[in-house]
Amino acid sequence: MKKNKGGHISLEQAMRMMQEENVILIDVKSKEEYLRFHLRGSMNIPIENFKKVAPRMIKDKEQKVILYCSSGIRSLAAYELLQDLGYTNVFNVYGGTD
Repeated sequence: MKKNKGGHISLEQAMRMMQEENVILIDVKSKEEYLRFHLRGSMNIPIENFKKVAPRMIKDKEQKVILYCSSGIRSLAAYELLQDLGYTNVFNVYGGTD
């Protein structure tokens, strides 16, 4: 398995990456939480459905992916799941958006 080139990043680093690079930004909060607040340009894949939905949505395992939630706990779980599935360029917003 390839080593992940990603890692844990701050919200500020994520925002900079969004401006400078081709990344997929994924909010793993519930649909209700997503509707209350989300970062512009993000897509919502709730953590409950993540294992089933994410591989269908992100075909390229080398695509740069940034994951976030409100506290960083759910996005960490999604980060680890994508790593286990062989994705190599995954970033988790450490500490979330709150």
